[in-house]
Amino acid sequence: MFDWTQRLTRWQLGLIIGGFCLSLGLWFWLGWLQLHRFQIKTPSQTTSTSITPTPSPTPDPLAPINVALLGFGGGSHQGGLLTDTIIVAKIKPKLHQVLLISIPRDLWVEIPEASLSAKINSAYALGFDTRRHLDQITGGKLAKTTLGQVLNQPIAYYAAVSFSSFENAIDSLGGVTLKVPMSFTDEFYPIEGKETESCDKSEAEIAALSATLSGFSLEKQFGCRYEKLEFTAGTQTLDAAAALKFVRSRHSDTAGNDFNRSLRQQALIQGIVQKLLTPSVWPKLPKLASQILKSLDSDITADQIGQWLLTFPNPQQYKLHSFNFNLENSLVASHSADGQYILVPKPELGWSGLQQIVSDWEMAIATQASQASQASQSAIQSGI
Repeated sequence: MFDWTQRLTRWQLGLIIGGFCLSLGLWFWLGWLQLHRFQIKTPSQTTSTSITPTPSPTPDPLAPINVALLGFGGGSHQGGLLTDTIIVAKIKPKLHQVLLISIPRDLWVEIPEASLSAKINSAYALGFDTRRHLDQITGGKLAKTTLGQVLNQPIAYYAAVSFSSFENAIDSLGGVTLKVPMSFTDEFYPIEGKETESCDKSEAEIAALSATLSGFSLEKQFGCRYEKLEFTAGTQTLDAAAALKFVRSRHSDTAGNDFNRSLRQQALIQGIVQKLLTPSVWPKLPKLASQILKSLDSDITADQIGQWLLTFPNPQQYKLHSFNFNLENSLVASHSADGQYILVPKPELGWSGLQQIVSDWEMAIATQASQASQASQSAIQSGI
């Protein structure tokens, strides 16, 4: 039987670095197995008369790594591959930091490979649209390229997972404890399987409503399709179903926009990190991995994860920091040519200004870490 306790340090490493997203954290588990299942062989040296080529610069193994974390609804319904959750996780080993940058799904962007402009949450889905004949351009590559343009930073990897497998995995964890940022009520959370219920309305009544109403105003007339959600601010322990509703809720009068959803998604991620660091959970990880892998799409290889596990130092010291684009700091609401609600950079900022805001935030976080480190060293030297 596998002895988890003897691998504490490496598991903490894998979970601290990868645990910010459950799917990525479990992907680390596969990398660990890959690393330890096979013996690494070094090719024997041979005599060569050829000219020794100039060696290429060795990449810095502790350089920052950007990973796109994507969550999609899945299923056979229309829009199942649209990514409701879009987070760029920047792992900074030298500073022992993981920076989480939430991207609102309604952000209007250019997707050059697809020769169109669209909401950023469609970039991943476009890679699966056979009508566009994008050849070898996958959904993950489209998402990485598009996010890289938004942030003006290269996105090295991506990990995409469906919410259904995410829910099953959280259920196997026994739920998750997290901090609800603010209390809210959502009167219209959709009930799966009841999307087309008539709610005891006759065909004539439905026709009359459809003639005068549209969009969500029309949908609200069919109350049986929805359930009421209530969450109270503070520390809460949620089961899998409640956790998924917590991050996907959209119709609260006080916290229904995508910016608040981003805050809730980050709260869930931090709750999962803490859960995965609980020793009692470790024996469950193989089962969790099998559940996540049913719908996980990623270009992170087991060999790459093995290298990360060997390279990243001091997992206990890693801290998570979160950033959200919103209407206060960088964005403005608008409408596309076909009437869609969209978000774009404020005119006075443009894309370069938006990117500078992220850079300034990163610099501030790095400065705080440096100051804290200097203060700690001074305290040690002073014998405090």
